[in-house]
Formats: sequence, structure tokens, C-alpha cells
Amino acid sequence: MRKFWRAWIMAIPVAILGAALIGCSGGGTGSGPTKSEGGTGSDTGTAGSEMKAIVAKGKATIKGKVTYDGTPPEATPIDITGKTDAALCAKEPPKDQRWQVDPASKGIMDVYVWVRPVEKNEYFDCSAIADKYKGEVKLDQPVCAFHPHGLLFFPEYRDPKDGKKKIKTGQTFIVGNEFEKPHNTKISGPLGFAFNQTIEPKTSKTVTGITASYDTPYTINCTIHPWMSAYAWALEHPYAAISGKDGSFEIKDVPVPPGGKLKFVAWHEEKRWVFGSANGEAITVEDGKTVEKNFTLKK
Repeated sequence: MRKFWRAWIMAIPVAILGAALIGCSGGGTGSGPTKSEGGTGSDTGTAGSEMKAIVAKGKATIKGKVTYDGTPPEATPIDITGKTDAALCAKEPPKDQRWQVDPASKGIMDVYVWVRPVEKNEYFDCSAIADKYKGEVKLDQPVCAFHPHGLLFFPEYRDPKDGKKKIKTGQTFIVGNEFEKPHNTKISGPLGFAFNQTIEPKTSKTVTGITASYDTPYTINCTIHPWMSAYAWALEHPYAAISGKDGSFEIKDVPVPPGGKLKFVAWHEEKRWVFGSANGEAITVEDGKTVEKNFTLKK
């Protein structure tokens, strides 16, 4: 599994993305808009419905592994002959990162997984643990590739007194440039989010305005070096993970709702929704127990 800075930037491993409390609460600016990934518009709940916080009955763990079905594809080199800064960028020869498959384990890296409530008008009360996520999430550009390629944000959570309102966690998104030449970072995201700024060598910039969405990711590119790409998902809770080099992931302290029913969602940058939509598929969790969730993907 990768280090935790690949996701929430905390001092615990990346694949462990829950809180040490039950259900969050001890009981639970790119160019134009990014298109929805085929979601259901459920980020704001059902129109006219009252938002309800889940009263957690315990906490569970979800762990698993994402593996390639068949012969693992090799990473394809990207030809940058004649491109801007080609000689310098060749210090880290760019490769297509859409399918990062470990030849030995067949594990697929950078697959996003998370849980969400079954009902569109339900949410996790994260007010008790939000302060733990006030740290920085850093995206760097040491040469001509983004590090890491996949990011997770927990920028806001629903107000436990009024679930239709959201409160910022104080988490900060920093984009750095350690390269000896400028990069122009372009980010598109939910609700027309757009960031498009040049970042000079050995400097960084803070990206503001990140909001949570179950439907739409943030796409990140460099307009000077157009082969560069990265993705980020911003959620209204921290119960998520990105698969590591061997394809493994783990989500701890998942809130257990009455009846234990949740939705398990998985997303890959080329396959998109692994289980058909932003609603994912049903999963049942129990207090104190671990659910194994393994699945395969192929081109």
C-alpha cells in the first residue's frame, strides 16, 4: 500500500482512511466544468427531502484487492519527441498511467474505493473528527509527471444540525513544482470548478474552492506538458482509499448503520464506474468485523 500522503496526508498509511471513532461522530480553479461521471445528482439528496445523519451502531473494516483479469498490460511509453522541455522531461521518461499493473501480483494501482449511505438523503456525521483533516494534501511535479497520480480529498462534511449545509474541514490542497521549468496546472471539477495557473520552478500554489461530490472527479493536467495527468476525488467523509501498487486497499472505522447496509463504490480512470454507476453495489457491514471485497478489471 502507498504512503498516506497519497490520500489524506496524515501520519498513518494511505490505505487506512477512516477515523478512530464510530461513524465520524463517535456515533459516524482547469478550464470549464467537468462532466458528471454518470452519477445520479445525489450529492444534495432527494429534492425536498430531509437530510438524515446515520446513527452508527458500530464500526467495521472493508479491505480487498483489485487485480487484472488476464495478462497484465505493460506500461506504454509516451513519445515526447519535439515537445516542450523534452530533453529535461526525459529524466523521468513518461508512461501511460491509465493501467498501472504490477506484473508479479497483477494488482492494479490507483483504483478509488469508498462507501456511501444507501439512501440519497442520508449522510455520515463527521463533525467529531473533521479537525483531524486540517493538514495539507500535496500534489508535486518533480519532473514532467504528477506525484501522486491519484489523490483523495475530505474538504467538507455535512452539518449535523442541518444536513443540507456543509462545513469546511480546513484541509488545504497544495500544488508544487520541483522541476527546473514552469508547469501550468489545469484542474477541472464539480460545479464548474476551474483552476488554471502557471507554477514557476521551486514554488507552489494553494488551490481553493474544492467541494465534495459523489458523482464527479477532479481532472488535473499540465497545458505545457500535455501528457501529464492526474485525478482526485473529493468526498464528504473520509471512508475511502486508493489501491496501492499490489492492488490492495483498506478502509477502517466504516460506520455501521442500522441493518448494516451501505453502498460500495469503485472507480478507475479508464473503466470509470466499476459497478455500473456512482451508486455502486450493496455491501453489508457488521460492528467489529472485516468485509473482504476483491474484484477484477481488464481493458
